Amino acid sequence: MSAESEPGIPDGHVVEEHKPGRGVYWLPNLLTTGTLFGGKHPRIVEIKGIEIDAEFAPHMLYITNDDKPGFIGRLGTLLGEGKVNIATFHLGRDKPGGSAIALVQVDQPISAELMGKISGIEGVMQAKALGF
Repeated sequence: MSAESEPGIPDGHVVEEHKPGRGVYWLPNLLTTGTLFGGKHPRIVEIKGIEIDAEFAPHMLYITNDDKPGFIGRLGTLLGEGKVNIATFHLGRDKPGGSAIALVQVDQPISAELMGKISGIEGVMQAKALGF
């Protein structure tokens, strides 16, 4: 199968169709599987082999971290202190105590300063602000 650009997929994103309504999307350095819900709402259903279910949103936070107790609380505290409201919070992990992924939809862009604090949370391997 050959990869091709799809209408409605932002520049820099590529989809390879595997079956109707489902494809594999390559964001820079990130293999993501997506699907269309109801035929028109794109959703992320897998990242790096970890199952997750999240809609695209204008402002999102992507985090990979160790699956350890306290991470969600520390992240929520930092976002709250930064006056960033969480709209949705989606989690996935490969196994208990293994690698985890969080996709968090927020109501506004996240500042570089706050991203630095998020990256400093114990167990965070990668943190990126996403915009769609």
